[in-house]
Amino acid sequence: MAEDTQHLLATAGMSVELDRHVGEIGQPDKFIWKGCDGKTMTYLDMAAEGLCGYRSTTCFSQPTLESALALRCESYGIPVYRDWQLESVDEKTNSANQTKEYTAHFARYKKTERPYQTSLEVEAEYLVSAEGCNSMIREMFGFKEIDYGFTYDWLVIDVLPNDPTPRPDWLQLCNPHRPTTLVSGGPRRHRWEFMRLPHETIDHLTNPDTVWSFLKEFHLDPTNCEVERAVVYTFCSLNAEKYWDGGGVFLIGDAAHRMPPFIGQGANSGFRDAAALAWRLAMVIKGQAEPYPLFSSFSLERRAHVDFIIRSAIALGEPICQADPEKAKIQHAKMRKHYVATGRKPYPAFRPPLAKGGLFLQEYGGGVMCMRRGRLMSRHHQGASWHLISLDPLEDKAILNRLEEIDGHALVVESDHQREYQAWMDESRAGSVVVLVRPDNYVYGFAKDKVDISLLLEELQVALGRA
Repeated sequence: MAEDTQHLLATAGMSVELDRHVGEIGQPDKFIWKGCDGKTMTYLDMAAEGLCGYRSTTCFSQPTLESALALRCESYGIPVYRDWQLESVDEKTNSANQTKEYTAHFARYKKTERPYQTSLEVEAEYLVSAEGCNSMIREMFGFKEIDYGFTYDWLVIDVLPNDPTPRPDWLQLCNPHRPTTLVSGGPRRHRWEFMRLPHETIDHLTNPDTVWSFLKEFHLDPTNCEVERAVVYTFCSLNAEKYWDGGGVFLIGDAAHRMPPFIGQGANSGFRDAAALAWRLAMVIKGQAEPYPLFSSFSLERRAHVDFIIRSAIALGEPICQADPEKAKIQHAKMRKHYVATGRKPYPAFRPPLAKGGLFLQEYGGGVMCMRRGRLMSRHHQGASWHLISLDPLEDKAILNRLEEIDGHALVVESDHQREYQAWMDESRAGSVVVLVRPDNYVYGFAKDKVDISLLLEELQVALGRA
């Protein structure tokens, strides 16, 4: 889990769940990539403090986290309907305001003898498809996908060790005879991944005898661990041409994109999609913004961001999945040479900025992730909102009133972190002392003085369609 995802979850009031389900149990400090000669080609520094104040990378168990998310939603009074399957969607246009309206029809997909309700209808002005890679909404509303042509099958084995205390190294073994990954599967879990070779069948790989034969190499057997699951996943590379249909239908998560897992950005990208759409929907519903500029920028930003991530994952995945020993030798030697030439430094932290044309001011340094330190970390500021973060207190009532119009808050950097924030601001726009931050923690723009701040807020109103 990336640092910004941890920030988003804490913003949603899930700091306790983060500590409980995304803890540091079983997490080494490095993720090491080894070539076919056994030498290190690069590594990821997972223990480094990220820009948002959390570990740059941590691990989690997705089913456990999803259960915690559902409970948190229910604690906020948000209904969570389990065991329902989408059957169809009716679409109509409201004659009064020409907006789209939708009625989604659901049926239970788990049969039960109890006299439960068997059908459900939900009426909505907006329809968000977060239903995974087999999205019916994507098909119903004609969203097309781009296939990047990078596809491999991998056997994924999640193991529950009897003694979870030992922390095995995270390793990417780029062995052309059997590409292998060793990582954590979340607290108290370990995960092994093995690429399917051309002559192997899925039935053969998931056979218990085959699974244990793979684990035996790592000194695991039924006496010291339990196999929680062993399943073959197809690592593919797909991206929808757009994430918004121009009306009220949106794609997020796996419904919008699927990517190779080699930089661990699949679920993180889904969280970013949700965060980028949520604040836009909220502002439109509250009447603080017009739909078109916000929703079109959502589709542009997120699709371009995911495109960059998919291409990066493919570039890193090619030397991993290379099954030709001679080609692997050449690719691995090239990576090793670069690693040595750069002083054996870790692979750079992965936090690409937003694409040009999104809802931010590029000429004012916008589009980058915002730094969070001390009292400015999300666990101290629950609820996503606009933040105007300054090195010194802001007392201009006109500025504060305009910020209040978008439910924003003015925050001041603590003295202990002033120097660090000043250096970070100067990296994006030299001389800045204030930063306007969107609810999804991306910077709208940096400001040097009150005139700059007023300009940022004026430009924001234009971007929201409210000027």
